[in-house]
Parts: sequence; C-alpha cells; structure tokens
Amino acid sequence: QEYLQRHRFCVDGLLTLAEYHRTHGQNDQAAQMVRRAVYAVECCFSSGFSPFQARGGAGPSALRPCTVLKIPQDNLAWPGWTWLRTLWMYAQGLASSGMYRTAFEVSKFLLSSTLPRDPTHSLPSLDFFCLRAKHYDAIAKLASQLSAMCDDCPGSMRSLDLSFPNFAYSLPLAGLLKGPVPELTVLREVAVADITGPILGALAHADGLVESKNVNAPVGVEVAVHLMRALLLFPLALRVLLDEAGVKQHGPVPGGSPSTEKWASLLARPPFFDSAEHRHKSHAMAHGRLCAAYARRCGSLWRQ
Repeated sequence: QEYLQRHRFCVDGLLTLAEYHRTHGQNDQAAQMVRRAVYAVECCFSSGFSPFQARGGAGPSALRPCTVLKIPQDNLAWPGWTWLRTLWMYAQGLASSGMYRTAFEVSKFLLSSTLPRDPTHSLPSLDFFCLRAKHYDAIAKLASQLSAMCDDCPGSMRSLDLSFPNFAYSLPLAGLLKGPVPELTVLREVAVADITGPILGALAHADGLVESKNVNAPVGVEVAVHLMRALLLFPLALRVLLDEAGVKQHGPVPGGSPSTEKWASLLARPPFFDSAEHRHKSHAMAHGRLCAAYARRCGSLWRQ
C-alpha cells in the first residue's frame, strides 16, 4: 500500500493488492484496484486506437480487429502478460457482478488479441458469458466463424463445437433457451448422416478452411442433432452434468417422461460406460477438465 501511494497507477502493484483484497473477502476493494489497473492500461493505448476497427487487407483475417499482439514463446519476462492479466481479471470481475455481456466483450477482445493462441483461456468462458447474457446467436457465430479471424488458426478452431465440449453442449442449450423447445417427435427426423456429417467433413478438410454459414442458435430438429453430436463426441460430460443438475441416476423416472428407463441403465450403455476407450489420444485430460468446469458453470442452466 505504501508503494501504491507513491506509484498510484503501477499495474503490477494494483493487481497484487487486488488479489490480497480478494483472498480476504474484500471484493469491493479488489474490484476498485482492478478498475484502476484497467484505466492505467487504457492510458497506454494510442489516441487513435479502436478495438472495433478492422485490419483490412486481403484474406479471411481482413475483418479481424486491430488488436493483434506478438506474443513470444515461453518468455515470462514479456511485459504484455500484465496487460493480459489485467483485462482477464476485469472480465472475471464483471461476470461475478452479473455483467455477463460486458464480460463477453472484454473476453472477445482478449481472444482477438492473442489468436491463434489463447493464453488467457478465454474460450472456456465465452459460451457461458453468452448464455448468461442471453446472447445465444453469438455462440453459433463463434463456433463456426472464429477461424475467419485468423489466417494461421489450427484445425481445432475451425469448428469449436467439434473440438471443445463446452461449445458442443452450449450450442443445443442456446437453442433450448432461445426457444421454442422442440417436440420430441423431431427425433424421428434425425438421420445418422446429420450427426456424423460435419465430423467426417472436418476430418476430410483438416488442412483447409470449411466455414459454416449457420450463425444463429439451432432451432427445431437442429437442437436434437447438435445435442446428439455432443453426446457422441464428449460422452464424459453427461454424467457430471446430471450430477450438477441434481438428477438422481437411480431415482424413479419422472412423470411424463417418454422413456421408462432410469439414467443408470442409460449410462451403462455405449458410448457412456466405455467413454474412456474413446477419448482423444492427445487432449483427453484437457477435455475431462473442460467437461467438469462446464458442468459446474452451466449445470443450473440445463436444470431449467
């Protein structure tokens, strides 16, 4: 505190004091320190800077905002880490205060600055912010068109709902929350090719850009298709989602349910009981952590 009295806008000092206040339950004081740090960072920007201005030029990244940072590989001394940490703490503070739409915009700004990397781990949070802010169509737009902002995005970013379990499950959830809720009869209209087609297409064009035209939350039968695809790709998420939603796997079947089977018997079938055998060879641990984090955040939304 004595140091900050002499250097009122030292960003590192402000963030350190904010963490101290937060660990002692003094959230208002922590938020005040973070806001002052954000102001200090903003004062470093050029007077002509605008995060909404497109880069221009040719290629798919022409519409990417002028926020690109050259992040060095494995250089902890890079001064830009403090800048990124400031905005990340600001976004998390906004979300904890219920200002999810603003938190989404700040996180989107962070992501556009760091693509094709995501050192602030904005992607696991963006879909949650969209759902809480009732900005449902933004999830579909991010999932299908993020790669258009970056010429050298890896293949895993070219269809986020096929690579990240949180986007895979948030897409159908966005359709359910946006409404109207589709009737169960739409399941008769779903074919195997509807579920596996995008997966096979992504594998066939792993080295090329396949941009989806769908920028709206799914509706009708599309909700069922996206949910089935999520269950097929990331079956580990179902069990933790049921636990977070308070569903008793061995409890009686709810009245009015079209199924007569308990959740325990359904989970004893593939791909759920043997999901460990179908994990991603390289990213199984990351997918498991994402599924657990997604369930904790969005389990209450599925309960609705």
